[in-house]
Amino acid sequence: MNPQLPYNFQDDRPLFYPEIDRFGGYMTLQRPRNITQCCYLFDYIPMYRKDIQLTRRDRACRNLLYRFKEGHPVYVKIAARLVAQCIENNPFIMENVRDPLLLVVPASTAELHERRYKTFCEELSRRLGIENGYDRVNIMFDKNQNKGKSLAGRTYNHYVDEVDVEGRDIFLFDDLLTSGRTYTAMVDGLMGDGYGCGQVFGFFLGKTIEKPE
Repeated sequence: MNPQLPYNFQDDRPLFYPEIDRFGGYMTLQRPRNITQCCYLFDYIPMYRKDIQLTRRDRACRNLLYRFKEGHPVYVKIAARLVAQCIENNPFIMENVRDPLLLVVPASTAELHERRYKTFCEELSRRLGIENGYDRVNIMFDKNQNKGKSLAGRTYNHYVDEVDVEGRDIFLFDDLLTSGRTYTAMVDGLMGDGYGCGQVFGFFLGKTIEKPE
């Protein structure tokens, strides 16, 4: 396959993605009131990292991430399958959760949120045999993407139904882990007063490799 495929989003192109069945890495995100364990499939090398020469696998990972973000129906299902494989091949996760509920960190608009996550949540929850919480996350209004903004400058456009959240463990998915601010803010809400969920396990397709400071 042509290694330039990640930069061409035409639907008549062959599929180009990495075959992954083990998590590529793990992180612990610590907050004042909670600690959450996070797993990701691969390292993501952003476009601005011109100092890193991409391998064929890097390009395949980038293509999967970009197509997922666009809500491409085929890649959404591929992503669900890969995440499910990685979770199933880590017995610690499924052996240490209580009645898990699948939730997602919402996209910036209702339309993109549905394209990106509706089928993904259906597929992932079916493969893992857990409850699909897609409908628990409600988009109140569309907003511009918050890339590059500080936490204080962000406006959150969603709320989560409290029904069936209290005391349950949560599988919380987002496509990309960079600063982790949006993800940890949602974790704080889920584990705080009014929701009181149990453990939160974070799952991501990619983790951004930032430039060294």
